[in-house]
Amino acid sequence: MHISVIATDFDGTISEGDQLAHEAGQVLRRWREAGQFTVLVSGRPFEFLRDLQEREQAFDLIVAE
Repeated sequence: MHISVIATDFDGTISEGDQLAHEAGQVLRRWREAGQFTVLVSGRPFEFLRDLQEREQAFDLIVAE
């Protein structure tokens, strides 16, 4: 079994202000649709990241403070 994962920070990496950058969101969703995993790793509060995921549906797992 081969597992592929993208793990990324939010701020300054895939963000535009407090939003997920449009292009980054498209890439992450396509990656997930291909059966791969996406992980958001951030020092932001979990509630912010959970709300972001609910809007964007771009991550399989969130690692937060």
